Amino acid sequence: AVFGFFSMLAPLLKEEKPTHVVAAFDVKAKTFRHDMYAEYKGTRKPSPPELHEQIGYIKEMLSAAGIKTSELAGYEADDILGTLAKQFKTQGEVIIVSGDRDILQLVDDSVTVFHNKQRNDVIRYTPALLAEEGFTPAQIIEYKSLAGDHSDNIPGVKGIGEKGAKDLLEKYGDLDGVYANIEELKGKLKENLVNDKANAYLSKTLATINVNVPLSLSASETAFNGKLNGNLLTKLKELEISALTSRFSFDNNTEVPVSEEVPKIVAKRVNLHEKDIKKTLSANKDAIALKALDEGLEIATSAEEYFVIDYDRSLFGVGLTQETVYEILKPFLANDKIKKYIYDAKSFFKAFGAAVGSIVNYDDLMLSSYLLSGGRNQKEYAESASAIFAASESARKKLKERGLLSLYTDIELPLIEVLLSCENEGINIDREALKEMSANIAAQIKQAEQEIYREAGKEFNISSNKQLADVLFVDLKLPEGKKTKTGYSVAVEVLDNLDAPIVKFIKKYRFLSKLQGTYLTGLQPLIDESGKLHTTFNQALTHTGRLSSERPNLQNIPNRSEEGREIRKMFVPSNGNVFVSADYSQIELRLLAVMSGDAELLNAYKNGIDIHILTASKIHGVPLNAVTKGMRTSAKAVNFGIVYGISAHGLSEQIGVGHYEAQRFIDAYFDAYPGIRTFMQKTVQEAERDGFVKTLFGRIANFSEIKSYDRQTRESAKRAAMNMPVQGTAADICKIAMLKVYNALKSGGYKAKLILQIHDELLVDCPIDEAEKVKALLKTEMEAAVSLIVPLIAETKSGNNWFI
Repeated sequence: AVFGFFSMLAPLLKEEKPTHVVAAFDVKAKTFRHDMYAEYKGTRKPSPPELHEQIGYIKEMLSAAGIKTSELAGYEADDILGTLAKQFKTQGEVIIVSGDRDILQLVDDSVTVFHNKQRNDVIRYTPALLAEEGFTPAQIIEYKSLAGDHSDNIPGVKGIGEKGAKDLLEKYGDLDGVYANIEELKGKLKENLVNDKANAYLSKTLATINVNVPLSLSASETAFNGKLNGNLLTKLKELEISALTSRFSFDNNTEVPVSEEVPKIVAKRVNLHEKDIKKTLSANKDAIALKALDEGLEIATSAEEYFVIDYDRSLFGVGLTQETVYEILKPFLANDKIKKYIYDAKSFFKAFGAAVGSIVNYDDLMLSSYLLSGGRNQKEYAESASAIFAASESARKKLKERGLLSLYTDIELPLIEVLLSCENEGINIDREALKEMSANIAAQIKQAEQEIYREAGKEFNISSNKQLADVLFVDLKLPEGKKTKTGYSVAVEVLDNLDAPIVKFIKKYRFLSKLQGTYLTGLQPLIDESGKLHTTFNQALTHTGRLSSERPNLQNIPNRSEEGREIRKMFVPSNGNVFVSADYSQIELRLLAVMSGDAELLNAYKNGIDIHILTASKIHGVPLNAVTKGMRTSAKAVNFGIVYGISAHGLSEQIGVGHYEAQRFIDAYFDAYPGIRTFMQKTVQEAERDGFVKTLFGRIANFSEIKSYDRQTRESAKRAAMNMPVQGTAADICKIAMLKVYNALKSGGYKAKLILQIHDELLVDCPIDEAEKVKALLKTEMEAAVSLIVPLIAETKSGNNWFI
């Protein structure tokens, strides 16, 4: 929103050269129109919080630029614009810029409206242009009096739509003219006009912009000399949208940096013949950029131009096929002296069907931009091969400057080969087990469905939120939950607060239906002819640096519920093999001890004390030997919940205690481990000061939202920033472990293959005769991944399916 607003403002200021500028804003409060008609704008959905929170930034930046803003409780921005237009048009031409057609009623010989429906689609409305559309400015109001306005919930006259309103205005001029000649009309039209006369005149008042708002803005306050205050430049840099700086004119005291925008590229689209490709790549080039297209390939040898090879896909074609192009490129891709710049190298490997390791000395711009941007993907760098070339040239320098080069070269870049190998290997699915479980779950869904019908006393569509809400809150008269504009909410948090037998069955029905759709029915079309699933790992997606996966998402298979665990039984090793898995024991808690330096926690891990029993002792106030199994369970939830910023409400629901008791546990936890409280407070302070936090390996995560004007967004960002250093460091260590295990299996000549990483767990498809050695290898490599002041512990298992 910020970028869009200022990218529209920039050309307006340069082209129109205004002498005065005011930006008008709505106030989040009732207006005089609500006092007249309570349902005014009642059908409008609230603006998304992602948009709303940016309005504050826009106002702040306008102020920094020296541009006046105006808002007034009880009035809308349109009223302010109308009042200003009336005030200033006596002094010269007035331009109003708005995306709202209501504002067209202000058009006259002195007022032009720039209607900007889209950023680059502006219509300049004068009385003449409006007349071409069949309206006078006043008829914009009269039209709404008759047709109403759904977006503002202005009622109008029942049964009169767009065409009816236009016909009446064309014949009778205005609303008064319509009612002065009402006897000329017949049938339903006349009946509706008579019955809704009050609504028609109410609608006219609601639609009329008030041009007499009590504003106190003088000409000197709104004056603009064409030069922006340099403070705007600072704000643009803070929000990392400095590309806009070249579009504004700043005052003489402002030093404007050179824009980092990718240079404009001159494309040469030609179908290169084999000799042309070789000639292009052999001309003493020490670097090339490559971009795979659906129907071809782009090659750039500089930042100024790129060449396009279009594949010939005709049945009897004699041109270059993808396979031919790959064969031509092979020696260049394997040449260690030629640097290859690629965006998303893993996808490039797959597009070409290139073998693992067949491309050497390459940089992945997707990964470098992901690291440089603090966990956000910069797709705009991939617009063309030359854009990739231009951005890649400076990427390594920036990585080094920001302390990210080692993270890039030692972890992220070599991990591409590992992930590609895992994706290519895939994981076997027991089709019979899948069918059997699918049938079993379907039967359980049917049973839950019948229980719901029995409790409701009737059959209905359980998947319909409206029908379900009617059953719960109308038929069964349960305490009403959260109400939305479309009815009562039946979201999970609402159901959690309802105490009725039907709720238990609804939750079960939803859980089983999701299980069936996502992991049973959903998996079947993804299984290849050999019976394997090949997930795709996302390396540049999450804020913390964790891997995610898709099609299918194997990292989200539920492991806590009995049904979820059963799904893992469908995943089986290759013929004659077993699964060997290893996962880190309490890696995030161990890192919390290391990074916080809390003496009590460090001592526990150094001396092998059960951390959950220790925490239970402290929050329940009992000796270690008096801790019960239930106490340990609740303490375990507290230990792991703290890492993820759990609230008292979340903890109370998780362990089944009251809100007060849950808060007491959290307070007791921080009292017992004061180093953790200090560490988390310090982390939030750093995020508020710098806008980012770091892992032990230097990974940056941006949290610009921590300065949001929206309290909920700000608090959410604080919780995320508080826990990111620990979670991000754990993700980095798991990636290092993955690299070490992959390389150890490869260099050791093992037939066993690493096939999955699920957060802090690694899964290996392993011949039976290698199982014990691979177990030992996993434990050794994972525990030696990094050296910390507390031991890292990896626990290994083996079995005939993933439910090990």
